Amino acid sequence: MTPAINVGMNMGYMRYRERNGVRHFYLTEAGYSKIGIPPFSPWASIRLWIKSLVRPKTRR
Repeated sequence: MTPAINVGMNMGYMRYRERNGVRHFYLTEAGYSKIGIPPFSPWASIRLWIKSLVRPKTRR
């Protein structure tokens, strides 16, 4: 692992899950708040996608 990942893991900003022998790293809520962005939400993404389908297209 790179030093940045080690620091993130030690500070509690990152976690990982191992699936089929592959490690998948992800940020914790503390990690998201540290870099100043909201945590990823699949429901928010789906909601935005549905709104883009329903919203009438505007002409330029």
